[in-house]
Amino acid sequence: AIYATEVARSIPAFQTLSKAAASFSDANTSSNTVNTPVPQDWKLVPADGMVRCSTTCQWDSPWDHINLLRLCGGSHHTDKEANPNVIVELKNGVNLAGLIITKRNGNEDRMKKMEVSTSTDGATWFPLASTDNMSKEWVVTAPEGTRAKWIKVEAKNAQPEFMHLRHILVYEK
Repeated sequence: AIYATEVARSIPAFQTLSKAAASFSDANTSSNTVNTPVPQDWKLVPADGMVRCSTTCQWDSPWDHINLLRLCGGSHHTDKEANPNVIVELKNGVNLAGLIITKRNGNEDRMKKMEVSTSTDGATWFPLASTDNMSKEWVVTAPEGTRAKWIKVEAKNAQPEFMHLRHILVYEK
């Protein structure tokens, strides 16, 4: 149901499924804090959009996925893929300030080469940032005037590998 909702790209269905899944969520999010300081002029975008994953290993719930966008942190697990990705579709377009992307605990050695792209129409993607050695927490600062409704976080693996994330925090100005 989680994956089908994400593939169907239905924000209302995803939000409904997330609310229903919250009652079953037993995730311990107490240790999921972000340690990186956030610039003062950045404002966290509400988690009222949708998260779509290239694949899911079926360990995740929609609540885990929507929590990727919240400070409490969530979880995301893909199957082994050469280029696994997560696409965040925001409810409304934003004047993007930046992102904080964190790996789940124990996955520090995975997902080294990463790329982030943005889109305003969901079809045309513009590179925002890339790294060949992603640390546990990666702060991406957007150039002035960057607009986004969709954000794609993608691993560029040399060989198929899992992608396990805890946060994709989206900030606006």
